[in-house]
Amino acid sequence: MALLVQSGGCFSHVFSPTQAPFRRYCETPVEENDMSTTSTTGAQAADSKGNADRQKLEDEVKELRSMLHELGKTVGDIGRNEAASFQSKVKHEAQRAADASRDAMHAVGDRTEAMGKDVGDSVKKHPFAAVGIALGVGFLAALVMRR
Repeated sequence: MALLVQSGGCFSHVFSPTQAPFRRYCETPVEENDMSTTSTTGAQAADSKGNADRQKLEDEVKELRSMLHELGKTVGDIGRNEAASFQSKVKHEAQRAADASRDAMHAVGDRTEAMGKDVGDSVKKHPFAAVGIALGVGFLAALVMRR
């Protein structure tokens, strides 16, 4: 548990009441005064100085919060811009893949059509050989089906 303790215009950061101060923050050096000679005006001046220090610290905390808020907005904007850029790249690559697959499909279709045309031409040129081949393939298919 960390505490921030004010003492004589200074703030000490300690982790527990039994430990020595971890850090000490002072605007001006703290002088040791004899308590019996300190007047009421001196105590009021120290209290006023402490209030001014507290106000300054609160103002710095507000400024830090504002800066952190702005930093968060900036990081968020950067993240959104990067996400949009990444999304754009993914869409572009997906479109490229779709185009490539469409081109490949057309190429296979064209090749299959050409092969069918070649088979048709061969059957027209050699009709008896085509019938013999068809009978042979049918006989082999029947043997395989029986087993």
